[in-house]
Amino acid sequence: MKFQKRFEHTHKVLGQVDVELTFDSEERGWYEAYDLETGGEHLYIEGELEVREDDQGRPCLTGYDGCFELPAYIVQAITSEGVINEL
Repeated sequence: MKFQKRFEHTHKVLGQVDVELTFDSEERGWYEAYDLETGGEHLYIEGELEVREDDQGRPCLTGYDGCFELPAYIVQAITSEGVINEL
């Protein structure tokens, strides 16, 4: 897999939720999100992201684990980093 970039991204949604993303060269990544007002007391989620590389070398999100449905603010943070959403 050519996508060997590792990055972390912090994305604030409505000034209330902080989303942190990490991708590695093992075709996987992680997400963590928590509400800023209580530091995660009211909202805290984390899980894994499955990523593959397409024919042009671009990273593509193919799956996730850790919650029933991946929240829109996490998908938005992922796509803002240039990862193609294939869910």
